[in-house]
Formats: sequence, structure tokens, C-alpha cells
Amino acid sequence: MSAEEFRGRQPVPMEGKSLVPILRGEQREPHELIAWKCKRGRAIQISDWKLVRPSDAKPWELYNLGTDIGETNNLVKHFPERAEVMKAKYEQWRKRVGAK
Repeated sequence: MSAEEFRGRQPVPMEGKSLVPILRGEQREPHELIAWKCKRGRAIQISDWKLVRPSDAKPWELYNLGTDIGETNNLVKHFPERAEVMKAKYEQWRKRVGAK
């Protein structure tokens, strides 16, 4: 088994940024975006904006975490272009990492 293989598959290399500067009380550049997929749904966050899809049977929801940290006001109808751009970025991420 090679270093790039695990249980017969090739997982995506780890991505991310070190937390060491933050733990030292310093600043570091934030991630451009953070995306994830799990049994409970999928999401992508870019800056204060978070696009969420709780399941394949439900539509995408858009929240501005800068003004609505509790994700109570779905803004997808007010910002459809932003939602489309974020969906496209989510799809790019999903294909790159192999998320189904």
C-alpha cells in the first residue's frame, strides 16, 4: 500500500491552515472557503455567507452569518446570484474531493 492509498482508495490530501498562529494570539489569512458534506446535509461558507442544503430533497438556503449567526433568515430569494455562485463553488469543491 502506498502513502497515497488507504484501504484500497486514494483519499484527497489533507487541506487546511495551521491553527498555531491563532493559538499564539496572532493573525493568519482566513480560508477562501470552507465546504463540507455529511449525512445531515452539505454547506459552503465564504466569508460571512453560508449556503446550506439540509438534504437532497430540500432546496439550498442562504444565510449572512455576519448579521444572522443563528441562521434564521433565509436570503436565497433576495440574493439568487450569490447563491448560484456559491453552488458552483460547492460543486467544484465536491468534484475535486470526490464527495458524493
